[in-house]
Amino acid sequence: MTENPTNQHQISEPAVLDALLRTSAEALALPVTANDDLFDLGLDSLSALEICATMEDQFRLECFPEDVFEHPVLTDLAHHLASRSATA
Repeated sequence: MTENPTNQHQISEPAVLDALLRTSAEALALPVTANDDLFDLGLDSLSALEICATMEDQFRLECFPEDVFEHPVLTDLAHHLASRSATA
């Protein structure tokens, strides 16, 4: 497999989802599954900021609170963030 020079930091969706599950559970202080809607679990702007900060620290991946609010189901958010890394 050849490396794509324009995409050296592509992050796998399963890795992003795993990190989102851990981070969201910590931010919300609740058990979280991949298909939960974070709004139903009490997502607020502080939780969204915490989730994004962790994703940026762990993966050096741009994550904005708007991303979390627009994609509150973790499988959707993981797909969104991983696809963003594919275009970075």
